[in-house]
Amino acid sequence: MKSYDINAVVSANMAEQYGLTFMERGFYEILRSFKCNIEHTATPGIGTIAKAMGCCRNTAKKYINKLVDKGLIWKTERPVVRPDGRKWNDTHLYTFVAEKHGKPVFQESRDVKVQTESPYQKIKATFEEARDELRKLHGKELCDRAFKICIRNLRTGVTSYVKNPLNYMKSVIKNIVKESALEKAQKEYANSFEESDVKDESNSKKQEKPRYAAPYSQPRKTAFHNFEQRSSNYSNDDLEALIREKNSRR
Repeated sequence: MKSYDINAVVSANMAEQYGLTFMERGFYEILRSFKCNIEHTATPGIGTIAKAMGCCRNTAKKYINKLVDKGLIWKTERPVVRPDGRKWNDTHLYTFVAEKHGKPVFQESRDVKVQTESPYQKIKATFEEARDELRKLHGKELCDRAFKICIRNLRTGVTSYVKNPLNYMKSVIKNIVKESALEKAQKEYANSFEESDVKDESNSKKQEKPRYAAPYSQPRKTAFHNFEQRSSNYSNDDLEALIREKNSRR
């Protein structure tokens, strides 16, 4: 069964068991699509949830709070505070307590965990440590290229759940080496075809030379062979006279 089918089935069971409305069931299903099954948590942004449901941010906050009030999920605020004390961004950690404990657990107070770094900055720092460690084995250029790929994947959400950045970067470096080797082999293969084409062209040019270009292939000179004045013993008139005399004898 695919992941979205599982989310639909679980949300339908939760709606039937705890009397969720159509909109509450939809928001629960969307939240569950971002769930980490090991920790029973999810960290999607409120804008991402609103976009998935096709509503505004305030509507998303309203129905998420309703799920919290029914004890199905817990919402923990995680504001990122800059060194100067200003709040940079608000992120939330959603915990699926009803699935984790098998029953609704009501949240007495909304927890707040102040962060000095965003989750993106934290995981980026771990990738930087892995890059510095792998530079000793693979060199700076290859590791920097792998680091850029990891950061690009991090921004697109591919590496958001990577638990071991070092092993992940090793696999990226391995793929880069494979791709470079494949490109090199393809170039050599293409160059070999170009060289063979050049040889074929040179052979065809040799074959296009005139028939009697070589000295050994020229016809042998005879007494009656006066074409192009190749014989100096007879002139054209003398040869014609000899031919007439020979024909009259017959």
